[in-house]
Order: sequence, then C-alpha cells, then structure tokens
Amino acid sequence: MFRETKATVQSLRCIDSRQMTKQGIFLEGNQGSYYWSDAETKEINASINYRYQHQVLTLSYSSGEKSFNYSIRVDQSACNYGGVRLWFICPSPQCMKRVAKLYMGSSKVFACRHCNKLNYAIQQMAEKDKARYHMYKMRDKLGWSYNHVTFLKRITKPLNMHHKTFNAIVAKHDEYERQFLVNFQAFIDSLDSAQN
Repeated sequence: MFRETKATVQSLRCIDSRQMTKQGIFLEGNQGSYYWSDAETKEINASINYRYQHQVLTLSYSSGEKSFNYSIRVDQSACNYGGVRLWFICPSPQCMKRVAKLYMGSSKVFACRHCNKLNYAIQQMAEKDKARYHMYKMRDKLGWSYNHVTFLKRITKPLNMHHKTFNAIVAKHDEYERQFLVNFQAFIDSLDSAQN
C-alpha cells in the first residue's frame, strides 16, 4: 500500500527561539537580519529582517514577488533553576500554541509544525534505515565526519563538551553503528540469496 509522505521539519527553514535567545535577538529594541547558511559551505542562502520590541518579534522579508511583514508574540516561562525560557506564540489565528520553533511552509509565513502539517524525517523512514539516521545524528553532535574512512581516525572530544556527555554520545553512536552494520549485513545477505 502506498504510504503518503508529508513535508518534514528538516526540509523547511525554521526560526528557533532557543537559538535566537543565545544570539541576543530578544533584547528590547534589537533589530537586524537573521541568516540561514549551507551546512557544508557555510555560504548564506537566505535572510529575513527582524525587530524585537515589547515581547513581539516583527519579521519582514520577500519571497518571490511577494513581501511579508507581520508580528509574532514571544512568551516566557520560568526555568527550574532560575531565569526564563522564551517561546513563540504561533501566529496562525486558529492555533496560538506556545512553541520553540516556527517553520516557513508553503504559505511562506512562519507557523508551527502542526499548522504546516509537518512530521520528522525519521517517521517516514523504513525501520532498517533508522539506525544509520541516528548514527549520523550522533556524528553531527560530535563534529565527526560521515565519511567512514575519515571517521576511523576518531576525532577527539569537541571543545566545551563535558567528558561525561562526550562518552554518553559516543556510546550511543557505537550502538547505532552496530545496529546499522547488522542491518547492512542482512541486506548484503539478502542480495546474495536472491542471486543464488
């Protein structure tokens, strides 16, 4: 039976309230440009202008021949160990959910994952491909290469990462790699048996 696929969160540009907080965007009166860049080349491929005032983030940008200018409310919640965490309020009138990320869907307006009817790439994967996906996610966290030959050099712990965190991620990676190799061997075996 044909399985309908949806757009995934990984396929769309998003704004993340946690990243924006770290970048100092939510400082009263702050304005500037927010950029997206290619993961490998680091070349900027898109940008939007923003202004933050009175817990409202105003975005302005063009997409195609259409210009957009609208506001997104920013809410906050107390953290367990002090301080606050900032959230977007989805600007879609029928939603208004408090979320960390908003995605630019087909309407070219940022809205939450539910309003854009998105799911995660892993939800559309075959079971046999999930171990490789998780293995690569661990390599991303560690700054390790996807290239297995280069990866065998085992690059050291990333700067500013605690040893305990590093060891836990490496252990997860090694388990996903083991699962991936088992699945890959099973695939090779199935090819061999099909040819005989």
